[in-house]
Amino acid sequence: MFYEATELTLTTSRYALSKLFQVFVTQHLASAIDPLPNNFKDPNAIVINLVSPGMCKTDLDSNLSAGVKAVRSVVSAIFAKNAEEGSRIIVIAASAGRDSHGGYLMGAGTLSKYAPMIVSDVGIKDGAYIWNQMQRKLEEIQPGLLASTMQRT
Repeated sequence: MFYEATELTLTTSRYALSKLFQVFVTQHLASAIDPLPNNFKDPNAIVINLVSPGMCKTDLDSNLSAGVKAVRSVVSAIFAKNAEEGSRIIVIAASAGRDSHGGYLMGAGTLSKYAPMIVSDVGIKDGAYIWNQMQRKLEEIQPGLLASTMQRT
């Protein structure tokens, strides 16, 4: 039997792919913007983190079909946090120290290790590819953007 893509499976796979993209970009952006070692104690050091609060009840699904919304609302009722609870991780990440730079904060704001496939040789290669493609596209849109953004003054 062949696998048939539905709105729900396409939405789910696109979501997972966008999360993977975020991980790769965050890792590369963190080291490109401020490549200082984590033990460097500069009070003005830039800290870039990726946050993942988990499922939250919001209106982000407003353009999904009624069937997909119904499934999501049942799952949300059981598993999702409200938007305020989910947003707390943003405050935690904004106040996190240098040790979290380039890190991944999940759920309650705990710094988590990246999945093994992210830090594997293939993951590192794929991450570099995604980062290079994104840089190329951004430079097409606004030439010089990355060079001016990544210069330390």
